[in-house]
Amino acid sequence: MAVATKQSPETSAASMLDRLPVACLAGLVYVVGSLAIVFKLLPTLWREVLHAPDVPGMQALLALLMVAAAVGLIYLGARLLGPRQLPGLRGGVAVGLVGLFLIVVVVRWIGFIFQSLIVANNWFGASSVMAAAALTGVVGLALLIYLVRLFLKPTFERRLVGLEEQGWFSATFYKRSQGQRVRRGTMLGLLIIVGCGIYTMLHRGLVEPGASWEMSIPFTGREVVKDPGDTSLAKGSELDAREFQAANADLKQFVKIAKQNDSELAVNSVVPRDKYDAEVKKLRDEGSIPADTALPIPATGTTKYQTFTLLPDIQFTLPLILGALALWLSWRIVNYPTFADFLIATEAELNKVSWTTRRRLVQDTIVVLVTVVLLTVFLLVVDTLWSFVLGDKVLKVLRLDNTKAKQEEKADQEQPW
Repeated sequence: MAVATKQSPETSAASMLDRLPVACLAGLVYVVGSLAIVFKLLPTLWREVLHAPDVPGMQALLALLMVAAAVGLIYLGARLLGPRQLPGLRGGVAVGLVGLFLIVVVVRWIGFIFQSLIVANNWFGASSVMAAAALTGVVGLALLIYLVRLFLKPTFERRLVGLEEQGWFSATFYKRSQGQRVRRGTMLGLLIIVGCGIYTMLHRGLVEPGASWEMSIPFTGREVVKDPGDTSLAKGSELDAREFQAANADLKQFVKIAKQNDSELAVNSVVPRDKYDAEVKKLRDEGSIPADTALPIPATGTTKYQTFTLLPDIQFTLPLILGALALWLSWRIVNYPTFADFLIATEAELNKVSWTTRRRLVQDTIVVLVTVVLLTVFLLVVDTLWSFVLGDKVLKVLRLDNTKAKQEEKADQEQPW
């Protein structure tokens, strides 16, 4: 006798990815990993492992390699998505990238606040740096958990679907065959405006050649000695902030000789305070004048942080990214349903206009120019005639020569009363 048994459903990875929040988070991890491979791993391997020389030809080859890797990762991502994509997936990945970037910025800002409060004031002694870094990590983890919980909300899922339905993350056309001339003209105008901005940015030197967009990392700062002062530090040396502060704190145990008087200590020499006190006592017992002292000069320096490169060689990458974004946004704007319908209606109204022929345009232009010249001559003759009639020679109504009037006005101003 056959007995039917009910099998328990199995949860596979594919079924998990059918949920929009999980798919969005997986896509976010893939995009972040791809960016790290293209912009961080490949340049590091190129310079540290292959030891490629830093010459223009090798840099161009590295750029081609990065572009090829980016294209390959995009193709792999498209294959992983498969023929059927979840509605809202692209919008969710884009929103996740923006949210992740904002989290990084906020955590970095909070890290520097903790550094200025906890580390600078030495709240936890030798463990101040570790405590501040741990608190910063807790804040970052809390923000990450909040981002994940936000993606898991059903209302947020509907918003992602609505955002993607607006067409900002797809290459679909809206009424492709209508309003093509006005759409192309609008795209051309937007690209010209952005192109002028990029040209101005490069021509005015707003982007330094060879500079990169880097983000400093908190708790990684080292002091670079700019002026050692009266300390024993070497100029240009890098040391930990605690060592730098300790070197300046040690100056409290020393004095600097400003004036020698009867002392044997040399001027501008830095001596321990106990040695100076012993000599002062000795000289006073002998009835001599001890040396005058001044406060030792502390060392000064600048803080140098480890950085994380967000965008290398912005002289080239920033214009390329801005140009690509301008091209994409201009194309999406003219395919945005509301604005696209307006452009289509505009072209429909322009098609109703009866445009004149070339011959008629030339004739009308000649008529307008001749009319303007005749009116100009007429107004000149009338103005000259009335100036003569109403001037000083006939009716003397208008005073055309103002020299005498100015002289009289000047004389009136010079009178003492």
